[in-house]
This record gives sequence, structure tokens and C-alpha cells, in this order.
Amino acid sequence: MSHVRHPNLIPIRGWCHKNLKMMVVFDFYTNSSLNKWLFGVGVRHWTQCFKVIKDVKEALSFLHYKQLAYQNMKSSVFLDVSFRVVLGDFGMVLSATNLRKFESGVSQTVDVFEFGIFMLEVVSRRGRLDLEVKQEERDLVDFAWRIQVKNEVVKVMDGRMASWFNLDQTIRALEIGHWSNLYTKRV
Repeated sequence: MSHVRHPNLIPIRGWCHKNLKMMVVFDFYTNSSLNKWLFGVGVRHWTQCFKVIKDVKEALSFLHYKQLAYQNMKSSVFLDVSFRVVLGDFGMVLSATNLRKFESGVSQTVDVFEFGIFMLEVVSRRGRLDLEVKQEERDLVDFAWRIQVKNEVVKVMDGRMASWFNLDQTIRALEIGHWSNLYTKRV
């Protein structure tokens, strides 16, 4: 993994393996994790949110092109000073050369599924499971699907960003999020 380079992957600066323990040295990212910005601090403008989606897509596309699977979307998305997304924590990256073809395909399919949920989370600024909303809205994937079927996608969007959304981009992001989840359910 230390030889894989991409602008949206945290570069590994060093590592040490001793007594079955591994220590890896990464750069420090002042804006911390994406979760902090999505679910905590302040409101991000839609253009920043859309850039986040594109950055993650670029990183995953690159890893899949290299026959790698990331498998750690939830906790390891970081933001640099300019809010460029970088994926880190490569403890779960799997190489197709080290796995059977089937396992690699399944792992990349998991990445596609997680990316679909990630897109829904960015647009709604809600986690996958949200216990602070009404019972019928708690599971974000199910809620977003029901709203999509009713053609009321605006209800999925984060109301705090409503005036900043590019409606066409947002609807497209929601559709891709749904397709990613539908595709993986069929595989």
C-alpha cells in the first residue's frame, strides 16, 4: 500500500512491524474527519459537499483500477486544509492478487454499496441509522428509497443547506446512491 499514490489517498510516510504489531505514520489533517463536518461542526455549502462526493469517487475508482478494495468508508474519510478529501486507514485494503477473484469482486462491491450510502449521508447530513428522527425515517437507505419512489427527493436533503443546493446535482447524487445500493443487492 505504501507505493500506491493518489491525491485523494493519505500517503503513508512510514511504518514499523514488530511483534505482530503494526504502526503506520500518516500526515496530520487539520480539518479532521468528514464525520465531524457532516454531523457536527457548521453547515457546508453544497459545492463543498459535491466536491467531497467527487473526491471519494476518484479515490475509490483509482483503488478499484489497481485491483484493490477499500472496505472502510465509514470512519476514514479526512479533510485537508482546503477541504480536499483523502481516504486513510488502509488496514482493510484488500488486493486482488492476494485474494481469489470472487473475494476481490465482493470487496469492491462492498465499496460500491458503501459509496451509495455515503452519498445519501452527504446529501441528507444524516447517518445510516438515525435514532433521533421518527421511526419511519430512521433507516436512511429505506427512507430515501420511499421518498424517491414518491418523487419527493427534496425531503431527503438537509434543510439547513436547502437554499445552497444545486437541485440537478443533488437529485443525481441521490439517484447514484440508490443505484449503488440496488446494484449490490443484485450481485
